[in-house]
Amino acid sequence: MAKFKDVMIDIETLGKNPYSVILSIAVVPFDIHTGKTGKYFYEKIDPESCKSIGMDMDISTILWWMIQNEAARKEVASSSGEMSIGDTLKKLNKFMNSLETVRVWANSPSFDCSRIREAYSRALGTDTPWSFRMQRDYRTIMAMYPVERKRDSDLVAHNAYDDCIYQINNLT
Repeated sequence: MAKFKDVMIDIETLGKNPYSVILSIAVVPFDIHTGKTGKYFYEKIDPESCKSIGMDMDISTILWWMIQNEAARKEVASSSGEMSIGDTLKKLNKFMNSLETVRVWANSPSFDCSRIREAYSRALGTDTPWSFRMQRDYRTIMAMYPVERKRDSDLVAHNAYDDCIYQINNLT
């Protein structure tokens, strides 16, 4: 099995604040030099489980979801009844601990990673299974090298897994 030193993380939420309901989490290991990806983590989360630990949602984000493309709306609508946030994070711990990760990439670590960190704190009373020192900002790299980027037609915008693949394709 290939050893990946980088992972791309993406989440979908029902809000913008640090304690927003998380609908899904995707983590895709990849080789930064080749773009090759490995076995990934993707879970949809029961929004009620987030609400039960004090996470919330905001109307502006819900309205924003309503005007997204049909595939993205269907993905959000199908989240209800999936795994609890606590069980998802326990499963994510096992996944991350199975990797030799040195860098954790996100479109914006101040968004994705901070919301995951808040969920860990509220649901499990722990921190993320990676150090803040390992976090890398995809958006900054893209701003440094501004070129036109196109999304493959089979990738759905605002699907956490598909967003990871899109970001990996652009980064590598």
